[in-house]
Amino acid sequence: MINLKHPLNAQIELTEACNHQCFYCYNSWQVNKIKNAYMTIQNSDKIIDKIHYEIKPFSVTLTGGEPFLNMGVLQNFVKKLDKNIGIGVNTNLSQSTPKNLETLLEFKKKFGLLVSLPHFLKEKYEFINGAKDLDYFYSNLNFIKNNTSIPLAVNMVVSKFNLDSIYEEGEFLYKRYGVSKFAATPVSNPPIEFNNNYSLESNDLILLFNQLNKLKENFGIQIDSIQTIPLCFIPEKIIMESMSLFKRPCTTGKTTIAIDYKGNVRSCIQSPFSSGNILEEEFNDIWERFEDFRTGVYLPIECFDCDVVKLCNGGCKFNGFKKGESLNRKDPRMINSIKLKNKISPNNSEIDLDKKYILSDTIKYREEKKEKYTFFNSGSLLFVNKDLKNFILTLKKLDYFNPKEILDNYEDNILKKKLETIFKNLISKNFLKYFN
Repeated sequence: MINLKHPLNAQIELTEACNHQCFYCYNSWQVNKIKNAYMTIQNSDKIIDKIHYEIKPFSVTLTGGEPFLNMGVLQNFVKKLDKNIGIGVNTNLSQSTPKNLETLLEFKKKFGLLVSLPHFLKEKYEFINGAKDLDYFYSNLNFIKNNTSIPLAVNMVVSKFNLDSIYEEGEFLYKRYGVSKFAATPVSNPPIEFNNNYSLESNDLILLFNQLNKLKENFGIQIDSIQTIPLCFIPEKIIMESMSLFKRPCTTGKTTIAIDYKGNVRSCIQSPFSSGNILEEEFNDIWERFEDFRTGVYLPIECFDCDVVKLCNGGCKFNGFKKGESLNRKDPRMINSIKLKNKISPNNSEIDLDKKYILSDTIKYREEKKEKYTFFNSGSLLFVNKDLKNFILTLKKLDYFNPKEILDNYEDNILKKKLETIFKNLISKNFLKYFN
């Protein structure tokens, strides 16, 4: 990965307040709560300007705490962020009333929701998050699915207490509410010291994977797991089958930054370290302080000879982080480096080039350095030179095209093979989509 001029995503914590008290929460303020920990409208206006003119991300995630507890500031971000910046909101949905959602929809902006649901049954739900508001969750979910077109995915943070309920929850949400995007994410160890008897062990991932896979096979549900996991933690039995599911490299300080309600900038939402304040400094100066993350200085030494290190970057940098530890520490789940007999390559053999395609209208791109560009679409990245950038933009001018017909116009087999690889990569990364 090239050293980016700007992050791809900025996570904005609108408040540290939350109406839930999930025992697994990685945020230490769940123990030492801060009163009045809410971003002000004035500071949100300043941060929005910084996002537009200095940070320049492709997308922004509005989070907390529970962002709907700071509705005025949430409304301000959705209203004023540039329409070309993707907006995601992380919420437990119990505070996301129909009135609040309708207020956001009035701004004619596209935003998506990542919704947390630790268990679909009331007794276990209340045990995990200490709140008695599951009925509000379902009421708001029902409103969204029946009255709006807001893209929504449900995430189940998985611990020992709900590991055996993944399939049941996904099936319930699909059949009752039509939820077609569902993630089961292994719980993080919190950055505070107390008895931990809920974290998953390596073999637990087999059960997690099998339940997710069954949901995909039986209902066509789009499955995911949205936490960085060291790939060496994944059992050999499923490593090759599930690599695409768990392939989520650590992006702390590389492509992602987090800004708290006071403007402090951290390398990611789980980091306890501030590297400056966006309200007091130029962002470029703060971004330079994260360069060691981007150049691999903090990569654990145990990862140096691993064949798949680029797929996880050593796991989560701050999983279970304790005060005084070095930043090149190991993720506690790390077992050993992986040595592969065969090189991993994208499985593009089943991609059909003899179909009509169009370039996705959600693609964004920017120049990183002279004649080096980043293309971005729904989380997929492509780093290209000037010639490939121009080729992609040429495709944008076409109403639709058939890659095979284009390839048939070339007699040079070497060039033809390169173009074939390019087309397959664009399709596999969802930059190209079927034209119906």
